[in-house]
Amino acid sequence: MALIRRVRSFCELKEAEICGKTGLTEAQYTFLSAMPATGPISTGELARRGRLSPSRGGRVVDELVGLGFLKRATDDADRRVQPLTLTTRGRDVRRQIVALACRCDEILWKRLSAPDLEKVVGGLQTLTRVIEEE
Repeated sequence: MALIRRVRSFCELKEAEICGKTGLTEAQYTFLSAMPATGPISTGELARRGRLSPSRGGRVVDELVGLGFLKRATDDADRRVQPLTLTTRGRDVRRQIVALACRCDEILWKRLSAPDLEKVVGGLQTLTRVIEEE
């Protein structure tokens, strides 16, 4: 667990830097990162991806709609459903998030040899699979 905590701390520091550069809160950053680049997503699915309760997720969505990053559509089949999509402004910020995250990845990848990188990626894929089976 100590190793995982150290990696987590590094990632949290880098995510805090991205939040600072984009002016987003941690929850807003998480939601915009979890948004599909194209196509709609429900508030409930976005909350699940962002690991927030539906009520907290709804509040974050309201914030992002208010900031002009997301827009709600109507579903003709079910008026209660309001699929979310990125606005032009939201797509721009999401691209900025992706670019900043890629720079963080590059820092790590440059410091690892190809065989070590393959081991790390394989190990993370294994950990992810084990966690998701829980």
